[in-house]
Amino acid sequence: MKDYLKDLLYSVCLGALASLLIVGFTAIVAFLTNVIWTDFPQRLNQPAYWPLVIGLVGGLIVGSLQKWVGPYPFSMEKSLALAKTGSPDSYKHRVWRNFLNAVVILALGAGVGPEAALISIVSELVVWISDRLKFTRTQFDFWENNSFGAVLALIFRSPFFGLSEQYTNEKKHRRSWHWDSIYVITIASAWFIFKSLHRFVSAPFLYIHSRASITYPKNTIRTVIIALVLAIAAYWLYAGLNRLVGKLSRWQSQPILLAVLGGLILGLTGMWTHFLLFSGETSIYALLKVFSNLSGWTLLIWGLLKMLLATFYNATGWRGGKIFPNIWGSLCMGLGAANLLGLSPRLLATVFCTAILTEIMPKPLVVCGLLVLLFPIQLLPLIIVVSVATVWIQKGLNKGFKHLTA
Repeated sequence: MKDYLKDLLYSVCLGALASLLIVGFTAIVAFLTNVIWTDFPQRLNQPAYWPLVIGLVGGLIVGSLQKWVGPYPFSMEKSLALAKTGSPDSYKHRVWRNFLNAVVILALGAGVGPEAALISIVSELVVWISDRLKFTRTQFDFWENNSFGAVLALIFRSPFFGLSEQYTNEKKHRRSWHWDSIYVITIASAWFIFKSLHRFVSAPFLYIHSRASITYPKNTIRTVIIALVLAIAAYWLYAGLNRLVGKLSRWQSQPILLAVLGGLILGLTGMWTHFLLFSGETSIYALLKVFSNLSGWTLLIWGLLKMLLATFYNATGWRGGKIFPNIWGSLCMGLGAANLLGLSPRLLATVFCTAILTEIMPKPLVVCGLLVLLFPIQLLPLIIVVSVATVWIQKGLNKGFKHLTA
């Protein structure tokens, strides 16, 4: 019982630390973003070429950081792998490197999310502190996984997403009421402090939930089937192009050249539309207001590009998370398909987002945990059905493909 109480107290402190780091990090990024993208352009009479200037200058800065500081921030997948194989001593020099590179990349407008950097920063700091304090006897990989869940719960404003990630990443032999209660307390502590502090941060976190009542139209089943087929086809197109884009990472021996290339594309796409700048969480509201006035093909292209650019930026040194761009891109493609076909935008956006995210991370529990508080609660049954159906369809297609090629 004494060890459990120690773990419980440590989990409260861990949740508080995660909240403070996330709010502080976001405040710094928001301040620098405002200076770079609002203050300077206003003084120069809003030049149309400003995104290109930021992209090229930023490419030199990002490339220099990648060369001299290191290939940071780490991806979520790499942070997870390090949690399972790393040692506490290996983390002490990574925190500031992840922090510096991530702040610069995000403030310069790259279409990547903050989740990868924040997970690396919080989890690595937590592991290092827990090892130095020797406060609990619990292994450091447990606390790192615990911090993963807390960070994801706050960034995506969905405690269920954080809990689902904690549960799926935890070792099976350690699942018990002891560990489950620690997970809940950590997220509850982080959530309480975050809700008290996040209003001081000017950049809003992802939150597209609407309180408006939702009713399913009479043609819901037909609409959902059409949307699901189109969403899976869109994912296949994305996956094929994504593999080609990812091959750019082979030239990592030239980090400055790659980063300048990334900055050039950032500048050109940013001059085309501001929707392709940044990770997408703050522009969802603007997209929902104007999508009905835009061409369906334009929305489809923007959505696909948003997702591909996340891989492109990572391959060229502008590193960051991909979940935010994938959410924005899949929603945009769903709205585009709705405009072209004259079907319900709300249904198609929900189906596209759920199906594509499930294809990318084939864990219905995790996807539902992510989307449950992002969409109106009336759409939760649809999210569950589409997520499970996507996994089932993909397994069937993979099995059929293996049979044909055997």
